[in-house]
Amino acid sequence: MSASMFVCFRDGGGEVLQRPDYLADFSRVYASDDIHLLAKLERGQTFKEPGTPSWEAFASGDWAEALRLIEDDRESVAAYFRDASQRGLTFRRLRVVEYPVTPYLQWEMNVLRLRSELGEEIRVLDAGTISDVERDAQVPEVVILGSSVMYAVIYDDDLKGAGARRFTDPDQVRTTTQEFENLYAQGEEFSEFFEREIVPLEPPALNRPPTAAEGARVMNAELVALAQSAGTTLVGLMATDAWERTRNGVVALWQRARPERADAVAAELSNTREDLTAYTDTEGELAAEWQGRIRRLLIDQPQVAEELQRLLDELSPSTSPAAAASVTQHASATGQSRVYQAGRDLHITEP
Repeated sequence: MSASMFVCFRDGGGEVLQRPDYLADFSRVYASDDIHLLAKLERGQTFKEPGTPSWEAFASGDWAEALRLIEDDRESVAAYFRDASQRGLTFRRLRVVEYPVTPYLQWEMNVLRLRSELGEEIRVLDAGTISDVERDAQVPEVVILGSSVMYAVIYDDDLKGAGARRFTDPDQVRTTTQEFENLYAQGEEFSEFFEREIVPLEPPALNRPPTAAEGARVMNAELVALAQSAGTTLVGLMATDAWERTRNGVVALWQRARPERADAVAAELSNTREDLTAYTDTEGELAAEWQGRIRRLLIDQPQVAEELQRLLDELSPSTSPAAAASVTQHASATGQSRVYQAGRDLHITEP
């Protein structure tokens, strides 16, 4: 995946609009008859939405009321999408997600569940998948409105919407739309993500002591870091002499933790190695896929984390502290010459 995506947003270009002007401009363009696509790329993991009743209830700690208020909007949201459908307008959203899921994102996903049921095309993308794209900066929060205008949304220091930068260059809009579609194609269908990642969660802890389950979620950050390291190491070893040992170790791990998935994992490993051999520039993308698989295994079966770490140490012994501290030196001297050797610093005081 190219790190040069979304370059037009990186130099501070575009016409800056304060929030009232942004909303007015958006409404004007949206009302025109030649708009057939509204695409949104969302990257931030936490925002504030004062004035939204459901968010206000969520922020006050009343999770049940927040969910009730989301459902209360069903008919008005349905009417909105019916009108859009009659106009031939498609809504498409790509939501980038980091793990563990933030309380805000847990709330927003319930909002998006309703919109997904009523007509919005939504996919979810693991942030690890776009690590190459985000080497210099995160992807922007973008709203694309047809083929004539797009906005990079601006937030203030309090994480509230403050306006947008407006872009109207046709080439920039066309390029950004294609880049959006490329990422969207890699996303996971919303319903699958929601059932797996959101439904099992406890209500988010904001104004109450965290439950034991929520306390465990804090530890997920460590598991995510381990999964990222494991995915990168695994793919990096696929083209080496350690491939068979790597494959056997990973399959054995799944066999003990999720035996019903072990055969499928073995096949996925072989497919990944074939892809890596055929397309050498896909290593980052393939590593991100395995980071996701391993992360889900660790969150579901956290007891295998220690075993996974031992496997990584065995597969990459050169990275372990013990290996780094082991130094082998060989030297010889003839005549009146001398040899000085040291594992670290060497100080010679004689003339």
